[in-house]
Amino acid sequence: MISVLLVLVGLFWLVPTLGLLLSSLSFLVFGAVILGPTLQHLTWRMVVYALLSLTVLRMLPVALALIGTGLRATSVAYIGWFGPRGLASLVFGLLALEEHLPGGTLLSRVIAVTVSLSVVLHGASAPFLGNRYGAWFTRTLRQEPNLRENALAHDHT
Repeated sequence: MISVLLVLVGLFWLVPTLGLLLSSLSFLVFGAVILGPTLQHLTWRMVVYALLSLTVLRMLPVALALIGTGLRATSVAYIGWFGPRGLASLVFGLLALEEHLPGGTLLSRVIAVTVSLSVVLHGASAPFLGNRYGAWFTRTLRQEPNLRENALAHDHT
């Protein structure tokens, strides 16, 4: 019985760790295989689109989806900046490239630039913005104990 529990505890630790490892490996392979050739064909338009994609084109739909939730603008901006992202862009880009769609090469390059900028910008801003948001949350919660964000945090614990 104890050995079964030890195996379950080991799996409980292993699964998320393995998922993180595989996700990190995906970005490493992406950087090594896809990003290198993309940088040779980098244009200012790709960079501008990537920046728009990481800001307006992603944050605006998040803000619209959060209308009526009672969240403060600070929380909406934080969720919009750090919210939906992941490997989906890479998967869709690879599918487009594999299907030999018109413009597939350009699409793959734009996705590569966007994902790269996302990794750099979100990674670089996470400590600073996370600390600022945490300080704002703590300060605002002291002034308003019924803060909507606090109720949401308790709903998920």
